Amino acid sequence: MKDLCEDRRLLLGMVICTAASILLKCICAIIYHKLLHDSRQLQTTKNKWLRAMLTKYEASYKIRISINDPDCFVSRHLERYHVFKLSLYTLENTDLFATALLISTSLLALIQGIAGRQPMRQLLLQILIPLFLLSLIGLSEMLFRIRHKKRCLKLQLLDYLENTIQSKLENQYLHPELQKAYQNAYFDITSSLEGQDRLDHMVQLEKMNQKEREEKPKSTFSKEMRELIDSLVQEEKLAKDIQQIEQENTATAATKEKMQLIEEIIKEYL
Repeated sequence: MKDLCEDRRLLLGMVICTAASILLKCICAIIYHKLLHDSRQLQTTKNKWLRAMLTKYEASYKIRISINDPDCFVSRHLERYHVFKLSLYTLENTDLFATALLISTSLLALIQGIAGRQPMRQLLLQILIPLFLLSLIGLSEMLFRIRHKKRCLKLQLLDYLENTIQSKLENQYLHPELQKAYQNAYFDITSSLEGQDRLDHMVQLEKMNQKEREEKPKSTFSKEMRELIDSLVQEEKLAKDIQQIEQENTATAATKEKMQLIEEIIKEYL
């Protein structure tokens, strides 16, 4: 093996390996970013991979097989995601493969340089060049944050599976009788509550109407009574006046009759 600085093909291979690792990690980061975006709207997502996962999860409950470990289910489904016939696990770990290749190549070149008694300057270059390439790989990992996106994706999927549809599927397919009993009890309670609410509402309306009848008619009722009393007093006065007039008329008529009788008696005796 020649010196690392002199063998341009070896140096070019290390650079190509580093560039390929960064490119594949970039592709993996884009895929995880897209999956993470689609996982926030799983109910309406059009992503075929996510739809296939949800369909498989629901199918297991339809045949009455519960999934006790959704974390394992999501991890196994992630392993089946392939891009260019490469799994996501391979793409996200390309930095580890490139790092192992760079370290092994640089160590072999360094050992050969020490054995060949090369000058210190060349030995330092054989150490610095792989370190620079390794720093680029580490920087790409910090920039793309692939493993962080993978954890967020798994948490998002697990949250939806465990807290949204798992209980629904269990009640619908594994325990339908419990779901039916719960629905019947719920509707009975709601119907009784509605009847009680209606009764309370009617009682409140009756109380309000009674209060209105007690408060409002006071003034109107007193006015009507006053008018009635006044009319009765006036009628009574009129009746008394009429009675007095009739009495006077009868008295005058009686006196006239008496005077006529007296005149007739006097005429008979005279």
